[in-house]
Amino acid sequence: MTFDLQMLGYPHFRGLRLPPHKPVALLMHLACRQGWVSREELSTLFWPDTETGQARHNLRILLHRLKQLSWLEGLEQDAQHLRWEVSTDLQAFLQAFQRSDWEEATRLHASPLLEGFLLDEVPGMAAWLEVERERLSNLWQEAAAQHARELSRQGQPAEAAQVLKKVLEQHPLQEDLFRIYLECTYLAGKRSEALLAFEVFEKQLLQEMQLAPLESTLHLIDLIRKAEPLNQTVSEQKVSAGVAPDIPLSVQRPPRLIGRTRDSVLLLRSQTPITLVSGEAGVGKTRLLQEHFPEEAGGLSAARWLRCREGLQHLEYFPVLDHLRSVQFQDLGPYQSDLARLMPERSNLPAPPADPQTVKPRLLEALKRALQQHPGPLIFDDLQWADGATLELITYLGQTGGPKLLGTYRKDEVGPQLQQALDSWSSAGLLTRIDLDPLDLQEMQHLMADLTGESLGPPVFSRWLHRHSGGNLFFALETLRTLFETRVLRIEDQQWRTDLDDFTRDYSEIQVPGRVNDLVNRRLNRLSEGARKVAQAASVIGTDFIPHLLSRALNMTEWEILDHLEATEEAGLTSQDNFTHDLIRQSLYQALSGNRRKMLHAAIARAMSSPTLSETFEPLQMAEHWKKAEHWEQAWTLELREAEKQLERGLLHSGMALLNHLIRDLPEKHPLRLEALVLAGTSLHLLNIEQADRHLAEVLQVANLPLELKLRASIAQVDNAVYHGDMTLAGQRLEQATKLIQAETPAALRLRLHHAHLEVLLRSGQFARTDELLQKIHQMQGLNTITRSYEAQLRYYQGRYREAAQIFESMREQDPLCVHHLTLENDLGVIRWMLGELHEAEQELEQSLQHWAGSPHVESLSLMHLGFVRLSQGRFTDALNCIEKARVACTLLGSLTFEADIEQRLGVIYSHAGRFAEARTHLERSLHLLKQVGDPYRTSVTSSLLCHMLVMLGCLEEAQVQMNFTQELLQRHPSPLGEMFLTQASAQLDLALQKPEKALQKLRTVEAFARSVPFPELLALNLLFQAPLLKEGGEVQARAALELSAICGFRRLEWQAALMLNEQEQANKALAFLKDHSPAGWFG
Repeated sequence: MTFDLQMLGYPHFRGLRLPPHKPVALLMHLACRQGWVSREELSTLFWPDTETGQARHNLRILLHRLKQLSWLEGLEQDAQHLRWEVSTDLQAFLQAFQRSDWEEATRLHASPLLEGFLLDEVPGMAAWLEVERERLSNLWQEAAAQHARELSRQGQPAEAAQVLKKVLEQHPLQEDLFRIYLECTYLAGKRSEALLAFEVFEKQLLQEMQLAPLESTLHLIDLIRKAEPLNQTVSEQKVSAGVAPDIPLSVQRPPRLIGRTRDSVLLLRSQTPITLVSGEAGVGKTRLLQEHFPEEAGGLSAARWLRCREGLQHLEYFPVLDHLRSVQFQDLGPYQSDLARLMPERSNLPAPPADPQTVKPRLLEALKRALQQHPGPLIFDDLQWADGATLELITYLGQTGGPKLLGTYRKDEVGPQLQQALDSWSSAGLLTRIDLDPLDLQEMQHLMADLTGESLGPPVFSRWLHRHSGGNLFFALETLRTLFETRVLRIEDQQWRTDLDDFTRDYSEIQVPGRVNDLVNRRLNRLSEGARKVAQAASVIGTDFIPHLLSRALNMTEWEILDHLEATEEAGLTSQDNFTHDLIRQSLYQALSGNRRKMLHAAIARAMSSPTLSETFEPLQMAEHWKKAEHWEQAWTLELREAEKQLERGLLHSGMALLNHLIRDLPEKHPLRLEALVLAGTSLHLLNIEQADRHLAEVLQVANLPLELKLRASIAQVDNAVYHGDMTLAGQRLEQATKLIQAETPAALRLRLHHAHLEVLLRSGQFARTDELLQKIHQMQGLNTITRSYEAQLRYYQGRYREAAQIFESMREQDPLCVHHLTLENDLGVIRWMLGELHEAEQELEQSLQHWAGSPHVESLSLMHLGFVRLSQGRFTDALNCIEKARVACTLLGSLTFEADIEQRLGVIYSHAGRFAEARTHLERSLHLLKQVGDPYRTSVTSSLLCHMLVMLGCLEEAQVQMNFTQELLQRHPSPLGEMFLTQASAQLDLALQKPEKALQKLRTVEAFARSVPFPELLALNLLFQAPLLKEGGEVQARAALELSAICGFRRLEWQAALMLNEQEQANKALAFLKDHSPAGWFG
């Protein structure tokens, strides 16, 4: 078979050795995938730690370099994807494997994928390659094992041994393959070589796994030592439990429910949102619901079964997410990004930064919408193992009219969380509870009638079975199964018979194990040793014991695992990848010795952590296995990383719960506990800023603290002070953090400190120093997205609005997704408003509200800015509504800065309506709050506005005092906008003091500023102030104000200008609009 590209081994294209550089690495990835691959995925693979926009730019450069390869042909691309379909030896290997051509598959995989093709500069590629190599190696092992079996059956043991030897060189502890190798080596006449190989294997197995060889291996080596013939070769055996007697299908799956008529009626007539079936384990709870709400019914109305699992109570929403990952559902609109917090694989959008007050209700609504897309009922099986978040979701679904909810739980295993939920559901009238009792004697006789196909069940035997099983359906069926397996029961002439039927009085002569554990152990002992190990390991995993996981954990090939699982199915222990009943799993698990249990938990945790399986299992599942193996460090590390991941997704409460658990349980100065304290202190300010600072203070008091951890804690302290609005404290903490910088400090941490410094400088009004620091960052580390956002903010504060807008627009063009983690649309909205582009401002702010729905921080900002847009449009009622909505969102934040902003906005709205006394009240409240915050930019603007109000109210002395305060503030913290507002207020004071020429001079200064920025609304207002003062040109100024206001849509200014020019029709029309869009009595 010929192919163009050799990938197994060092890569060659038509004989040409390919150099190890990025363009070739990209082609190798595409060739391996053999299909369309998105540019986004490739960008992430090659530049995982690079900002999205820069990574895409890098990919474009890489594709340009590809075009320069003279030998390349057939590369396809569109705007979003790439594909290179080329014939490869890898394809040939996979095709041979699929058609079971074991010899060809074994021959083709002579070397690992891309062996020797080293590319350290692409770590993502290296990680992907490791996973692919392991996957292909597993396939090659299976192909080689099958090929060896074929050779052995064909009388070629030497050739079979050679094939297996190559596999065992890479995987020396695969005991099933090793047995075949021993056998083939012995049959090839190399007895001493077989004995020597066993000695090496036995020693290595003990050293690396602390295990002894299986009995079957020991039996084989004993035959080889004695040089005895092999009656049946290993390669001819099929691992199984042997031939078991036939067990009637009716015992394996009873044909109908018995004794549950009343319970069925209660179930079907229930009108409450939640209906639960309770009872002891094995009594038939799940069977009752399956009878009426089968999962396999088909169609959209089929029941959805969500199964809670023992040992996974710490995984939030586990049964829900396990179900949702197995089904398709449509986009959730504005709630899609919320679901991405739990299921990032279902959304291309990053989850927005979370707010502690809204993240949970939005998450619950997102889950509800996903679950509601199919109309069938939801059934939560085994609620005694449900996590608290799932119980909370059930409450939410029951209260808000979600789908029909049903469930089961063991009434003797109800924990505190479930009991609290049951009490809450009952008291709220949400719950119907159906308690299942064991079968009575008459019902047991009906069961026996159904099982035997008779009109009446055997009364004496039914009485014995009822007494023995206690009426428990599961135990009764397991007892019958055991009687058939041990041939106490048999079928003769289509009738059930025992040897006791003709003379027994009560069947008391039958000796059957009295507990489920004993029944299971008896069945287990009839299995081969390998199958027993598989069953025991599966009981440790719990459910979904996929063959690949068992293979890695037990060092068996997947083919051997499948053989052993077939044996456990034949024994009635398992069905597909689950146990036939959880009582069987519990019995197997409880029967394990403590040391064996720990060893299996550790083996399973290692297997789950392997590259090919780590994406399949949740980190907390792995952590739980490490805990039960008493490998605490591994468990704690996984929990810490998972907490970090949850915080990144915005799952604040979940992440903090994990961190609190680690903080509580770890030794006081354990490095992982200190790491948990820093993470908690960095994130907890959104929930409890005082507690956040206490955590950070505890870390910083530890002697000999690693410098990097100390710096992270110090930076977090700066952020907390800024968030609280204490700029003085923030500055002091920043100074302390800066002293910790060393030559070896990582660049990312330096940048993090620079960003904290920028935030403090901006909030403190130190714009020149902000500009200097931005230039320094640019020279040292370039401008990433966050740094550029600070640059745009600085331009805004400096009054360079168009430059700020251009930076924000450029950022969005290069990285459209940045609007989900930066408040770019909000910032653009306020800039567009100041530039007089009211329609564009409205669009930006409404998009911001849509993208950041549920985040009070951004909602408050965008609503306040949208209120100003509405005010400029003359829509006073809408403006007030926006501010009140912003106030509601603001109360969730507890931010003094935002409270001050709310009061300032209200002051401006009332002043524009001519309600100066009310405006003064709000502006004074704002200033009072800002004194506590220490933000000079906001203070100077608000104080200037208050000066103007005091003048309009005739409080000239107070106005002068306020003006002096503002001038002193602006001298220390210059602000172009604050200075212009103060200059305009000063002009109004001059007019009130009969100094028109001085006033006019100041108004012209403001005019020049408003034209240069530009700030059209300020310009139009200023022209209206100037017009009455001018002896000549006053009408020109008023006319210019009217035209500008009409073009931009400043209805209030248009009305005032039209009145000044005696344009009565235009004035009346504008006034009518103002009255229609203002509270009653305004503009009357």
